[in-house]
Amino acid sequence: MRKRTKHSYWLLMLFVFALSGNSLIAQNTIITDDDGQNAHNSAMLDVYSTSKGFLAPRMTSAQRGAIASPAEGLLVYDTDDNAFYMYSSTGWTYLDKPLIWQTNNDSIYVTGSGKRYGVGTASPFAKLTVQGDATIAPDEPLFEVKNAAGDVIFAVYENEVKVNFKETAKGVKGGFAVGGLSGSKGNPTEYMRITPDSVRIYINDTASAKGVKGGFAVG
Repeated sequence: MRKRTKHSYWLLMLFVFALSGNSLIAQNTIITDDDGQNAHNSAMLDVYSTSKGFLAPRMTSAQRGAIASPAEGLLVYDTDDNAFYMYSSTGWTYLDKPLIWQTNNDSIYVTGSGKRYGVGTASPFAKLTVQGDATIAPDEPLFEVKNAAGDVIFAVYENEVKVNFKETAKGVKGGFAVGGLSGSKGNPTEYMRITPDSVRIYINDTASAKGVKGGFAVG
């Protein structure tokens, strides 16, 4: 009789444990200091609090790099860089990058002083550098500007630069002009103007701008 009772006890415990195990697998979990909160159905683990935060694992850069076979999506806080890192198939990704591209109504602008931006290069030399590669055909532009009609008015190619303007263009803004810098408002001083019927070059012998970077050069 005692042996049967002992066997019944263990069977009952196994049955209860099996039920509780199924319940744990089927349910999602919430960690909260509010008894009225329930885990969201879309989350396997839901952390909720209005007075405390989530503290991610904290480690040095060396410790982060020493993690063996990190899983994709692994999140840690690097105490050397004071930043969050997430692991992906390409390696550790720095998540605390400042917002560079911002919007203002219909405008998009770049923030950050001392920044250089490259297209086709990871090491831009100027504020904005556009670099071609071996796959670009000679007649494929690296950079171009179009007017409202979609016509190319300025284009930079691998070996040349083209400036196009309509033969019927008239007025102050018709053609192509090179002018001097001036701190005053109004019309700039022109040094070179190309129109459908003429080319004009103005030379100022008393100009103070001299040297390799002074004036306008075509080489």
